[in-house]
Amino acid sequence: NYLRIYTNLDTSSLQAAIYGSPQEIGFTTLMYLSRSISDSPYAVFWLSSLLTIIPTYLAFKRSSSIFPISVMLYVFLMFPGSFNAMRSSISVSIMLYASTFLGTSRLRFALLVLFAGSIHASALVAGLLFVAARNAKPTAFNVSVVLTGAVVTGLLFERVSFIASWF
Repeated sequence: NYLRIYTNLDTSSLQAAIYGSPQEIGFTTLMYLSRSISDSPYAVFWLSSLLTIIPTYLAFKRSSSIFPISVMLYVFLMFPGSFNAMRSSISVSIMLYASTFLGTSRLRFALLVLFAGSIHASALVAGLLFVAARNAKPTAFNVSVVLTGAVVTGLLFERVSFIASWF
């Protein structure tokens, strides 16, 4: 499916590519940029890898006291294996980097969350949860509210996607 989307991407203009793609704006822009470099679908993998690795590296450098262990855990536990996982991993990496600005620069945090959300929409929900988690106390009630909210949000996203597929 991703190969078909990539090869059928309208490269006449970025606006045409965004309009014709079922993916988020940021990821469509990434595909458009990679198509301007090469028609090979491997180009988007290279750019995606860079967008996954660089923010993670920067976040680890800013906040990890044991950098080598952080990198090892990332490589063994997080490195993406599928294309959807690649989009998610880009967003997770950007969100990880954004989290290092949560207490110091609200603007940088917000801009990075918006950028991550343009790659994978789930990052927008994660950004809200980051802010809520920073200000909440971990009680049993709060944890149950968050888990219930996560399930409801997941169900709503599933329903909205299903309904949107009709149009």
